[in-house]
Amino acid sequence: MITFTHPHAIPTNTANLNSDLNSLLQTCVRASISGCTSIRAVQSHRSSTSSLQILPTKEEEEEAAQYLTIADVRAQRDIVGTIKSTHPNANIIGEEDDSIGVGEGVEIEGEQNWDSLKELGLYGSSTSQAATTIVASDEETCIYVDPLDGTREFVLSNLPAVQSLIGVVVSGTPAVGVVGSPFVDCGVGEDKAEIIYAMRGLGVGRVLVNKDGKGGFTATDDGLFDTAKDILKERESNVRVVVTGDSRNKLLKRATEVCLDYDDGCKFEHVIKGGAGNKFKITALEGKADIAVMHFGTSKWDTAGWDVIVREAGGRMSDLFGNDIVYGCNRKGLKNDLGVVVSRRGMGDLHEYLCNEMKREKLSMSLLDCRKGAWRGGNEALDIARDLDGDVIDKVKIGECLGGKLEGYEARDDEAFRGMMSKGCRLRFSWADGSDTSAQPRTAFYKRVVMSELDHLRLKADTMPEKVKRDVTSYQVESNFLASSTCKGLASNGVLVPKCYDSDLRPNNRDPVKSKFSLLVSDFSPDNGWRQEGLFDLPQMKASLTTLARLHSYGWGGEQDNLKGVVWERGTYWSPEKQQRAQFVELGSIYKTHIERFGEDFKNEVNIEDIDGVGPRLEKIALDVAASAHPSHNAMKTLLHGDPKAANVFIREVEEGCYDAGMINFQWTGFGLVGTEVAHHIASSASPSSLDHEVELLDFYYTTLTSENPDVKITRNEFMEQYETGILDTCRLAFGYQWARADFGKDALNKNSYNKDMICAAWL
Repeated sequence: MITFTHPHAIPTNTANLNSDLNSLLQTCVRASISGCTSIRAVQSHRSSTSSLQILPTKEEEEEAAQYLTIADVRAQRDIVGTIKSTHPNANIIGEEDDSIGVGEGVEIEGEQNWDSLKELGLYGSSTSQAATTIVASDEETCIYVDPLDGTREFVLSNLPAVQSLIGVVVSGTPAVGVVGSPFVDCGVGEDKAEIIYAMRGLGVGRVLVNKDGKGGFTATDDGLFDTAKDILKERESNVRVVVTGDSRNKLLKRATEVCLDYDDGCKFEHVIKGGAGNKFKITALEGKADIAVMHFGTSKWDTAGWDVIVREAGGRMSDLFGNDIVYGCNRKGLKNDLGVVVSRRGMGDLHEYLCNEMKREKLSMSLLDCRKGAWRGGNEALDIARDLDGDVIDKVKIGECLGGKLEGYEARDDEAFRGMMSKGCRLRFSWADGSDTSAQPRTAFYKRVVMSELDHLRLKADTMPEKVKRDVTSYQVESNFLASSTCKGLASNGVLVPKCYDSDLRPNNRDPVKSKFSLLVSDFSPDNGWRQEGLFDLPQMKASLTTLARLHSYGWGGEQDNLKGVVWERGTYWSPEKQQRAQFVELGSIYKTHIERFGEDFKNEVNIEDIDGVGPRLEKIALDVAASAHPSHNAMKTLLHGDPKAANVFIREVEEGCYDAGMINFQWTGFGLVGTEVAHHIASSASPSSLDHEVELLDFYYTTLTSENPDVKITRNEFMEQYETGILDTCRLAFGYQWARADFGKDALNKNSYNKDMICAAWL
């Protein structure tokens, strides 16, 4: 097991760990020194004998012009050996083959003095103060090693460009980076080497390694970089520098031209440097360049260590399209075939500009042809159209899920959704010749949830960890419900719900924020007349209430037995066990802060006496109201959608003033009272003009509910009692939680009506 120190983690019991990331960092620093020592020894032997042993290697990409030297394999042997001495089960993915002979006649310099290093205490005590703990199994942890980055530079005696790279990846996330520079200020005659290290969330540090005068080495922790001060300013402030290698690749040339065309009032220069790590260093740490664009032959061991260091220095590393580099713990997909871009602190706009332009370039988009088909123009949501491992979705797999041969797909950015809890995009399909296109969908919707990538969920992990566990269950509920016989029965009975084509569920109960989920479902496409509205007028409200009534009536009775263990025992996301206790015990004081923030215009709109006392009065009964609105046992409980806001409803006009309504997002589906859900739907979705017809809407819903299923046994008075209790319960949710997000006048689709319309909030 590995302990991953991370600022967005959930505290976990780590008593049974075999090793932790802090000790692994220490080991990697020692391994880096060992690797640097081996490289220096080979260079010393080379200087004295004027010879360098070049070893046979497999054919490489023609643009990489690779060499394999005795220094590569000696450094690999010593780095791996050092790591294995303290972490014998470590999964190491190294560039060089350990079985290659290490040659004769090279004497290693004196033994390293590890005692001084053991006393360094890298980061001091900050690791225990700055972060909580994520636990990962050995299978989720791997160490990427490039023993000698810049082999060509080493052969050509460009020694400052030579580095030794180590990167620790935990659950696909770069966690530790250690980079050794064996030749500081150039030359084997120099008596020092430099080790740069970083752990995610804790900054960048440096260890200086010096000869001790006894044939050995001593190591001194030089402390942390102040990235705001330590990035050098050796050039004119009005000059931007783009650094690349000397590759003749057409796409690399085009990417360089795009950078040079960027207009921020500065001059741009293009410089060529060797060594992947060298380019990263002069950009992210030294500030001698603003952005580095790599050729397409780099590998994961070139980037894994630097990925952490770049981020901790305030910079950014991504592929050519702006997405994080994907790391696995096996030897599949080791090439960074979508390119690598690194920018220094403060150059985020330039980085984003380049990546956005690459999404509109035919030459760059052709990199994706084998995965998603030929590019058809337009900006695509390449950050969303990815599987849970981070790779671009494979058209072959989608075709198999849909039962046909797919030629390609589009994921248009203007049809994408990026929310607090999930991301999604519409996929538009092109079917290959010979496929029965009449039987195949033209579009589908892809929903992707990688919880560690969502700011809102990472914040929850810090402040409300129990809610993260709740959210993990919600994604499982949605997938299981859409695959259930009940969902199929709803569809056959006229309730418009998505069909699930494929799902990938990866819950992590040990560390919930590392959970991942994806769904591929049928689409309420605008091509078929479907659209969303932020607030529903009267005919649209009747359409959505019709769909709710059909859902509720279908789930009455026997369906509850079929769905046990599939959906929530108590449906809705606002049931009391799923919310914070502060909504109940601090409701009065929270409410008062909102009323003060809303100001006099809101008070005038409400126009009731003692408006300040509403929240404190509700606090006195909030727990009893919630218990009545969300009972554990009640003969009138039925199947609820669980989050019936307008953003989760698609509407389609079938004739003038008459609509169909389809529902999405079944994360909170479960059992409950119809009046509770209808109250929330009206309060969160109706326009001000629709609220004037509250009684008409309630009559319409009740008539539809009872006419759909004769087994529905609820009187009009019983329904109204549920509804009034449900309105009070919705007030508790809004006053105690959701009004913190209120922004009246901002028509955001995903906001409930009482969070974006003052009249709706005043009505509540």
